[in-house]
Amino acid sequence: MDKEMRILIVEDSAVDAELIARELAKGGLAHTSKRVKSKDEFLKALGEFAPDVILCDYKMPSFSAPEALEIVKKSYPETPFIVVSGTIGEDVAIDTIKLGATDYILKDRLGRLVPAVRRALKEARIACDIKQLERELSLAKEEEFRVVFENAVDGILIVDKESKKFYRGNDSICRMLGYSPEEIENLAVMDIHPEKDLPYVIKQFEKQAKGEIHLVEDLPVKRKDGSIFYADINSTTIAIAGKVYLIGFFRDTTKRKQAEDLLRTSEEKYRSLFVSSHDAIMTLEPPLWKFTSGNPATVKMFKVKNEAEFLTYEPWKLSPEYQPDGRSSDAKAKEMIETAMRKGSNFFDWTHKRADGEEFLANVLLSRVEQGEKVFVHATVRDITEQRRLEEELRNADEQKAAVEMKSRFTSMVSHELRSPLGAIKEGINLVLEGLAGDVNDEQKDLLSTAKRNTDRLGRLINNVLDFQKIESGKMGFDIRKNDINEVVQEVNDTMRLLATGKGLDIVVDTDHNIPKIRFDKDRIVQVLTNLVSNAVKYTEKGNITISTKQEDDAVHVIVRDTGIGIKAEDMEKLFQVFEQLDGARDKKKGGTGLGLAISNEIILAHHGKIWAESQVGKGSAFHFTIPMKLKEKKKIGEILVENGKITENDLKEALNKQRQ
Repeated sequence: MDKEMRILIVEDSAVDAELIARELAKGGLAHTSKRVKSKDEFLKALGEFAPDVILCDYKMPSFSAPEALEIVKKSYPETPFIVVSGTIGEDVAIDTIKLGATDYILKDRLGRLVPAVRRALKEARIACDIKQLERELSLAKEEEFRVVFENAVDGILIVDKESKKFYRGNDSICRMLGYSPEEIENLAVMDIHPEKDLPYVIKQFEKQAKGEIHLVEDLPVKRKDGSIFYADINSTTIAIAGKVYLIGFFRDTTKRKQAEDLLRTSEEKYRSLFVSSHDAIMTLEPPLWKFTSGNPATVKMFKVKNEAEFLTYEPWKLSPEYQPDGRSSDAKAKEMIETAMRKGSNFFDWTHKRADGEEFLANVLLSRVEQGEKVFVHATVRDITEQRRLEEELRNADEQKAAVEMKSRFTSMVSHELRSPLGAIKEGINLVLEGLAGDVNDEQKDLLSTAKRNTDRLGRLINNVLDFQKIESGKMGFDIRKNDINEVVQEVNDTMRLLATGKGLDIVVDTDHNIPKIRFDKDRIVQVLTNLVSNAVKYTEKGNITISTKQEDDAVHVIVRDTGIGIKAEDMEKLFQVFEQLDGARDKKKGGTGLGLAISNEIILAHHGKIWAESQVGKGSAFHFTIPMKLKEKKKIGEILVENGKITENDLKEALNKQRQ
């Protein structure tokens, strides 16, 4: 975010001054401004307000830009002076620049104002730095100059203005270019830039040599190995042994340029998501909360001709007069928006109305977005008519077979209709959170982080629902092969340690290294153990979590023990039941889905093992599961006959050969 600057606006028109102030705010400039309209006010403000930049109308009833500029150049020559006028002609503008104005902006083209201010401030800082260096160089002895020159972070080249050959380069420029100091002194400007860019490079060099410009931004520079980087090159003149040279300061801007390219790509990516999303996406701005954008899905959902027609509607006009709870849509819509503005986001069900009058039920997610001083609401609307219809079918199903079939359809819909847009929402949140859509302050980060955690939780819920549906329908596959249970424990420990450390907890691993490899589905057992350790971390505020393994008779016994809040005796029987959550001290407070332990139970049962828990309120819990040392495999009838001694192995081979013939 920009450092707050002081901007003096010299303008006799209050309306024009307000337009200028709005444009500055719109551009995200953090600033304090002061308006004056006479010479006396101007002189007083120069001393008391001490502006960083001056924006001045060209002609006012009692004062003019040339008069103001003359005063500034005499007393405050380093302060940028930008003329902002609606009547200035091109010839007058050029004369004003020659008099020392930094830039000029026409009032009907205020879109150039913020970039011009930024550039003026940047050049002023550079000029200040250069003048400071010039003062230091003029006062310093040759040895002092050498120390400054050699130890500068920026690369520095001293160049003969006529021949364009390098007189000297410091260590930083040698590192940047990959040349030795001796090699640098045998090169010229043409040798360190790509050939295709030389006409532009030479033109900018000549302007710098004449003093017409000081800064050239993002100039491509060629290293000795042929690779390219980009640099801002600031210049001034320096006298050495009676001869005037051009001294250039090189600052590598490659990373900045890459960041700008990444931001541009991110903006294009967001636009692609906006256009291609199956959900209706729109934005609303205060104070009237009118729509300011709507994607193609919005146009289709509300059955309007185009986005322009959609923008003519107020939010509550695309709703019936009253919501199902009896409240007016007008009042309730404003309340939902106010909640989103206060909390950062608001997710709720809403009855909408299409342009043709048809009503439909929708999920609505409102999110507050801040870009600089601009605040607006981002809305995502999903038509859940079909979803609710399927839910109703599930509730009214008379036969178990029909209910299972419809539940499978509903789960499939969840997979396709929730996962894809959920991914888009998460991507959008990440883009904003990473600052790629603009600067984000700490409060905004907290709000975005809350929204991100909610989307992550929704994603886990979707995955759990899909897993349980597969288990329930018998469609979940198991990859049974020999694995090391201790390796699984260590893998889960490595994954969960960061989460535990974040709460100040330790994870202790106590494994029996004599346990041989046994047959089980590694990914599914990792899923079970991860769920148990995650729960232990979630419900433990201090102490530690222990993961242990041991061999007991013909099974491997795994235990996850914590020092958490424990479980009431009356809740123990609910632990492994589907969609069962415990009292407010546990799942409701922590946001559990009620599926993790049920899925873990089914996975262990599929391995012919057992899973159970022990707990004492206030002291902690221990979750156990076992896996048989010899997991039974499905065998063909011939193998069973051989195993039981009914036939020999040779008899079986001969029978199989005959069958193939």
